[in-house]
Amino acid sequence: MPPEVGLMPKPPFYRPGQNQLIPILYVGDAQASGEAPDDYCKVISIVNGADVAGTVEDSGCKMKWPK
Repeated sequence: MPPEVGLMPKPPFYRPGQNQLIPILYVGDAQASGEAPDDYCKVISIVNGADVAGTVEDSGCKMKWPK
């Protein structure tokens, strides 16, 4: 995804062997109002999705492409 669409510091990617999109994760709290009128979330930390997603082996994914 282009940065203006993904809105992430690193682009998301599909993990080989698994039909899983690995993005950057924003961890935060909801808030009634923020600095901007549409600011409804306070980001507490930014987590690399690849660091917290299970491995392909752990997922049990058995993708097979039709021949």
